[in-house]
Amino acid sequence: MDPITAVGFAASILQFIDFSWGVITGTYEIYKSTTGSTHENAHISTVVDDLERATDGLISDVEGKTKNEKELCKLADKCHDLSQDLLKILKQLQVSEKNSKWQSLKVKVASMRKEKEIASIEGRLDRYRSQILVRLNFMLSEQQSSVKVQLDKIQKEGVQMSTETATQLTCLRQELNLAVKVLLETKDNARPNEDEENIHSSMDICSALSRLQSMSRSLSRENRILRRLYFDNINAREDTIADAESGTFKWILEEDENESIHSIAENDDESIHSTEEDEEEVVDPSESSGNAEEVLAREESLVDEDEFQDGENESPTDLKSGPPVQVENEPTQGEEHNIEIRDSGNTPKSPPDAQEVEQGRIRAHTRDSFVAWLRSGNQIYHISGKAGSGKSTLMKFLCQHSRVRKELESWAGEKRLVFAQFFFWNSGEKLQTSLEGLYRSLLFETLKQYPDLIPEIFPEEWDALDSATSRFESPSFRITEIKAAFNKLISKRTFPKHRLCFFIDGLDEYEGDSLEHWKLADSLRNWTSSTDIKICVSSRPHTEFMHTFSDSLNFRLRLHELTRADISRFASAMFEKDINFDRVKDVYTNLVRDIVGAANGVFLWARLVVRSLLEGVGHHDSQSALQEKLNSIPKDLDELFAKLLGSINPSDRKRSDQMLFIATGDPPENPMNALAYSWLEDLNDPNFPFSSPTQGYSNEEIKKRHDDLRPQLDSLSKGLLEMVPDDRASEDIFFGYTVQFFHRTVRDYLRDDSRQRRFQGRLPDFNLDEVYLRLSLAELKFVRTKQSYFTGGYNLLQNIFYSRNYYWKWSLKWHLFLSREGHKVPFNFAEAVSEVLNSYRQLPFSHPEEIGENSGSIYWGRILSCDSAGLRITNTRKDFSYLHWAAWHSHHEYVSLKISEEPNLVKGNGEMTLLLSASIGRDSETVRVLLQAGADPQDQVSIVDKSNPEAKTTTVWMIFLFYFATTAQKNLSHFEQCSSVLEEYLKFGVDTDSFVLGYTRDVRESVISQNEREITSRGKEESEPPKQELFSISLEELVSLRQPKNVDALQTLLRDKAKQPFWSKTSSVISKFLPWIEPSNPITSEYKAFELKELKHRQFDLHSVCSKTCHLKKGFSVRVC
Repeated sequence: MDPITAVGFAASILQFIDFSWGVITGTYEIYKSTTGSTHENAHISTVVDDLERATDGLISDVEGKTKNEKELCKLADKCHDLSQDLLKILKQLQVSEKNSKWQSLKVKVASMRKEKEIASIEGRLDRYRSQILVRLNFMLSEQQSSVKVQLDKIQKEGVQMSTETATQLTCLRQELNLAVKVLLETKDNARPNEDEENIHSSMDICSALSRLQSMSRSLSRENRILRRLYFDNINAREDTIADAESGTFKWILEEDENESIHSIAENDDESIHSTEEDEEEVVDPSESSGNAEEVLAREESLVDEDEFQDGENESPTDLKSGPPVQVENEPTQGEEHNIEIRDSGNTPKSPPDAQEVEQGRIRAHTRDSFVAWLRSGNQIYHISGKAGSGKSTLMKFLCQHSRVRKELESWAGEKRLVFAQFFFWNSGEKLQTSLEGLYRSLLFETLKQYPDLIPEIFPEEWDALDSATSRFESPSFRITEIKAAFNKLISKRTFPKHRLCFFIDGLDEYEGDSLEHWKLADSLRNWTSSTDIKICVSSRPHTEFMHTFSDSLNFRLRLHELTRADISRFASAMFEKDINFDRVKDVYTNLVRDIVGAANGVFLWARLVVRSLLEGVGHHDSQSALQEKLNSIPKDLDELFAKLLGSINPSDRKRSDQMLFIATGDPPENPMNALAYSWLEDLNDPNFPFSSPTQGYSNEEIKKRHDDLRPQLDSLSKGLLEMVPDDRASEDIFFGYTVQFFHRTVRDYLRDDSRQRRFQGRLPDFNLDEVYLRLSLAELKFVRTKQSYFTGGYNLLQNIFYSRNYYWKWSLKWHLFLSREGHKVPFNFAEAVSEVLNSYRQLPFSHPEEIGENSGSIYWGRILSCDSAGLRITNTRKDFSYLHWAAWHSHHEYVSLKISEEPNLVKGNGEMTLLLSASIGRDSETVRVLLQAGADPQDQVSIVDKSNPEAKTTTVWMIFLFYFATTAQKNLSHFEQCSSVLEEYLKFGVDTDSFVLGYTRDVRESVISQNEREITSRGKEESEPPKQELFSISLEELVSLRQPKNVDALQTLLRDKAKQPFWSKTSSVISKFLPWIEPSNPITSEYKAFELKELKHRQFDLHSVCSKTCHLKKGFSVRVC
């Protein structure tokens, strides 16, 4: 009995006790019987039928395993006996009072309470009621309760993903725990006042338990589907974006003080130049301020003539306007004001110029139009801006601001708001630049807030989990499944209870060419055709987006035209926070004014310029020198980057180039530990870090290195690189910081081919591949170790050693990088890693807070599982073998050298073999090396076979054959690699007398009855299809069906070895199964031979693979490393 079933079983017991108590005490009311009878017409037969149905809930086909479950079963048996006694009494009444209604009979039953038999039943019910409440209190509250453990696990997973159902489950459990405790402490079962929210009666608890069971099962399924959508770096881009500083961007949601100042100044100017005729003219203020066409015309007059930067052009506005927007806080004409305008510091600021005044007016209109869109608008709102203008910072600011949610909730009205965001990032991993990542992220965020949609969006997956056909974790959804699911979501015209709003940043960072960008823009526009979906997007002013989205300024914000005040505030704050501010406090406002005028709306340019000027302030530059420096700074970002880097002292050029060169190759989604940059000078020693001892750094050493590195980075990169706090710092300060470019435009600039060649020319002996390997080895040697790092699962140490690749495979950092780039891992490096791991096994833990003792094992083992969910690599609590890991990850040179030193290594140890590890790694070269060295495909390896527990071993060849057949059946991306490995096996001379058994999906689905689904839901394995429905396909036919690139070579090798007809081979195979294999019918007619034309893409499911001596079915697992 699983813990969640136990909850429902307990509810049935309590429901029976509550029902029986009502019957005995005469308080049972028939509001709506299960038979359809009502309060007015129910007879005693109705009560008898209801009691019998309540008694049925006491019967369980599942045997209790834990002490708690056994006690529940005992209590259910007692209640069942009691029900028979009670039924006997009621049936006697039914005979004697056959025409009486229950309303009159219940008084008679209550009057019989003093009789011995009735009194005995009442006493037993009272005891059983106390027992079930005690049992429930234990199940729901005690730490050792399997029910609590299971509920905690399900709830924790949901809370981690912030799902709506998890929130509901948390509240329900709290109420339920309180209700059980209250009933335990009192004998008063009366229902509380109607206005009380807590549940305190037995009936309420029964209802809550039923909801708990249903909700926990639903949440468990929701969690599993959401995990298949989630990817590790789903929030990485948003997390790297700096928060808006110094009050910047507040103006888009609330009135900025500068707008009021600008309005006042404007009115002062207007009052001076106004004529008597103007004064006599009567103007309706609401008309004046609400004329959107006039506002738009004024806005258009401010558009810069220079519409180009970095190859970006912004199409002219065609003055299409949306609904008129009331401009708030218009100044009253003719009113005099006498104020002194100051900036964020204490220095008086000169009155705003005409451009600032007009920009303040446009900002007010933009705010009103944006808030109006949030509150009641539809379609797409487009935030356009030049590179470095702060689009991503603004989008993050909006996503996190409470007013945005408040206004959107107003738009949602009586429906519930679903808010989701995605930030494209072309410097990140593939999922952060692709439609797949967009779909995954929006589906994940939407479905966790709107879980009722999950069965509709993923019906097959939901039903499969409902029928419990697999207890294993399914792999991440494939792109075709993701796209189909997202189309289902978007194609819904309306949502009955929800409204959806998406914020999508960085459309220009979406992978693909101009045509793909056109398609993306058109898709976004189509998504908003639903009245329940609207989207806010941001991008550079590329033609694809400017032409597709509405050009009305009620639906577009040109950010770089509206940030003069923000840049002024930001630049002023940078000056005022500087340690040398006193030197420029009397003149910095003039510098800020000139910076704002030259920035052209680009924050990035302003930040770099202020930083450059502050460097001069630190060197005691005069005001005129600072002004001259400012005037000489290029306005183009690329030219500015070149000027900044060109100003680096020649003596520092080498170290600067090394830092920047390393950073350009560092994966942005997993940036390098800042400590690695502190080892650059150590790299001059060719023996570093090979000769360095494996010894964790102290807190003092780490802090000193961080403190030394910070000014070095600032000086040697001119602010282009910065130390960024890492969220792992709370666990260990060793991982306290990473080094990153402060903006992606810097990375893009430095990764240009010509600049990469310059780095290589100035650093001829600086091999970037080798540098990465050495720095990662140093990190392995100097990290502080803890017991938890070696007990399995993912941890900080494995963050050094592993990084995710695709959906289920793991790889050593930079090993994977080198493999992708086609480079070889040096033997000395691989050997050094092996020595570090051996040191980990022998040395005490080095983390200062660790008190545990080293067991000498590293539980990082991996197993391959082949089940109904497909192929998966998962953790196992087994000691890790680095050599097998190297074979798995294609390091054939290292493997070859190790087996040349110890030839017996190729034979395996019974649990693992290098040949199997290399085969699962799909590296044909390593497989060839091992076969030539004497590895035998017929070597036996240990397996765990859930479908056949008697099976203890199988051959390497059979496992690879199953692996190959699975990749062929599912048409996985690595099928071509598997085909190359198969060619090596065939060249070696493996037994090709092998075939695959499978079944078509439609046949299988039609034969699984509801009864079989009920059986599987009780925890048994997926039911077997009838044997006559299985079909067979030979290895040669499977190759012909899937047509890999080396199909000709494979077919030639297979045909050369073919010596007898396929059906003869089938009969031979079936008759020669190993003794532990379950009996199989040797009559070959039981297996239908499918024609190739009948086997279409993904139409069949793999059942098993067979050879002359072995039959291997789905459901096994085997060690890989």
